[in-house]
Amino acid sequence: MPWVQEYVKADGTQVRAHWRSAAGSGTGVLVFGLILLAAAGYHGHTPADAGQTGPTPARRVHYPITFAPVAGHPQHAVPRSTVSYPIRFPSKGSER
Repeated sequence: MPWVQEYVKADGTQVRAHWRSAAGSGTGVLVFGLILLAAAGYHGHTPADAGQTGPTPARRVHYPITFAPVAGHPQHAVPRSTVSYPIRFPSKGSER
């Protein structure tokens, strides 16, 4: 990307100095470069962990999650296969 000095066009229009981007690059390259610059500025730090030290908070979720039965709502059974015949999947050696 060359630097273009200030100049005056043949019709008298004065053009300020500017960077000339490659033909066809448009603003996409600029946006991509700004995103990379912003990402490099963080150096792996997020604003949430800035200045925080100490132990990690305790986990409050216990798996598997279960829900107590509620009156008026049906209890759902564990899903079971509805297929009553064996399904054969072709293997690498078979021609079917």
